[in-house]
Amino acid sequence: MKVSAIITLSAAALINFASAATIQRRDFEQPLCGLVEGGDPQSTSPRVEGLPYLRGKWNDDCGAPARTCQTKSCSWNSRIEVCNDNNHDVHIPCGRVADGAEAIMNKCGDYHKGQVFNNGPAGGWNIVVRAGSC
Repeated sequence: MKVSAIITLSAAALINFASAATIQRRDFEQPLCGLVEGGDPQSTSPRVEGLPYLRGKWNDDCGAPARTCQTKSCSWNSRIEVCNDNNHDVHIPCGRVADGAEAIMNKCGDYHKGQVFNNGPAGGWNIVVRAGSC
């Protein structure tokens, strides 16, 4: 009886954890492709180098000061940026930045240039993938 209760509780915890992860990923609106300024759409280099780099720093702070955009990854003239539209600094885990950049890359095809907005409770920031010198 004790074993089945533990298994039931563990299964419920996994379901709740999976639901929380799904809800968190919905904090992003649909990516906008090709509407950002700055160069031609970029090839797959952000996916190959930028995403693993940011995921390797998963819980590090990749936020930005108030009213600024900051490059968080740049390789082969492809940049992943965080833009903060708030009047205060934002602190965003690098893993969330990677999630947003990946959403742009998945929607915008093999050549990436786009933007995705965070519409969660701590919103007011967005992620941009575009060309730019490193």
